[in-house]
Amino acid sequence: MTIEQTPGDPTAIGVATADSLRDSLRRSSRLKGRQVDEEALREVRALIGAGPQRRDLLIEHLHQLHDAYRCLHERHLAALASEMKLALAEVYEVASFYHHFELARGDAQPGALTVRVCSGLSCEMAGGKESLARLPALLSTGADVALGS
Repeated sequence: MTIEQTPGDPTAIGVATADSLRDSLRRSSRLKGRQVDEEALREVRALIGAGPQRRDLLIEHLHQLHDAYRCLHERHLAALASEMKLALAEVYEVASFYHHFELARGDAQPGALTVRVCSGLSCEMAGGKESLARLPALLSTGADVALGS
């Protein structure tokens, strides 16, 4: 902000000009954070329906999106957060907590088939890590397969 003040006058009071105030308002009124893509919002509404959404249906809505697109795209998470009036961080936190959901950045597409190997202690003791290590060689048939644990 530009403040006009007489140099060397310790009693002078700074005054903001109208132009500096307009510039300040323009800078502070810019949108912040991830903006909702209109196409993604239409896709989310087509799956979950329009209108007020109950927050206890968040996981069900995430499942609907995941089933329809085989992953959860960032654009859909932002649209879902907007539609449900939730913070994007809250929606992302729930989506990233559950191993069932595959999160995709941008336009990345998941594999046609996802093979998950349990990584719990009992599965690890039964050879889960070794199975996961052997899977790429077993699945090297050129199929579009994503591996996860």
